[in-house]
Amino acid sequence: MIRLSLTLSEGRRGNIDAFKIDGMVSSKAFMHSVVNPGSGKGGTAGESVTRVIERQHQQMRSRNALIDARDYEAFLMGHFRNLHEVKCLSNTADGQESRQGHLLIVLASQDPSKEKVSDVVKKEMTRMIAKNLPAGMRMSSVHIKDSALMKINVAASLEVSNEKERYLIEEQCKQHITEFLHHQKGYLGEGWSIGKAPEQSIFYKVLQAVEGVRRVTKIEIEYNYIDQNGERELRQDQISLLKDYLIISGKHQVIVE
Repeated sequence: MIRLSLTLSEGRRGNIDAFKIDGMVSSKAFMHSVVNPGSGKGGTAGESVTRVIERQHQQMRSRNALIDARDYEAFLMGHFRNLHEVKCLSNTADGQESRQGHLLIVLASQDPSKEKVSDVVKKEMTRMIAKNLPAGMRMSSVHIKDSALMKINVAASLEVSNEKERYLIEEQCKQHITEFLHHQKGYLGEGWSIGKAPEQSIFYKVLQAVEGVRRVTKIEIEYNYIDQNGERELRQDQISLLKDYLIISGKHQVIVE
C-alpha cells in the first residue's frame, strides 16, 4: 500500500503537477523511487465572499423555487461549486435560435479549454432539476450543455519611451493581454462570465497601463468561436448574437513601431 500525505490544499490550486513527487518519506523493500506521471485532479476552491452573498441573496429571494433563469443558476452553483460558472438562458435550446418556453443551461468547468463537465455531474444535475421543476415545466424543455469557447487573438502596434527596452515591453504587453483574458482572474480581477467578450477599445487601456508604453497606435482582434462543430472566425457584430461561450486567451502579437 502506498500513502500520500498533503499538509495544505487550496481546492484545485492545491493539486500537484506531474512529476513533482520525487522522494519517499520512508524506504520500502524493493522500492527505490517514486514519481507521479500525471497531475492531481479534483478539488473545490472556496467561494469568494461576493459570490456567497450573491448566491445566498438569490436563494433567499426564491426560497429555492426554480422560477426564472437566476433561480436555476443559484440553485445549481450552490450544489456544484467546483464549476467555474452556470449560465441559464431562457427561451432558447442552443444559445442562438429562440425557442419559447425552453431553458438552456450552459456549464463551464474550472479549466474549460482542457476539460468538459463530466457526464456524472450532468446526470446529477438533471436528476435534481427534475425533482424541483415547477408545475407545467417539462424536462424535455430543459437543455444542458458545455460552454463553447471564444479564443481571442490580439495584434497591437505601439510606440515606446525607450527604444532599448522594446523587446522587454513587447513581452510585458503580451503578458498583460493574456492575464486580462484569463477566464477566472482577468477583467480587472473579476474573471469573465459566460457570454461576455471584450470590445476592441478596452485593449488600448490595457496596453497603455504597461510601463514604457508611450502610445498604442493600433489594435486588431480576431474572435474564433469553438464548439463541437469545430473552430470558425467571427466578426464582432456576430458575437452579440451568441450567449453560450466563455473566452480564452489565444496568440498575441505586439509590434513596436
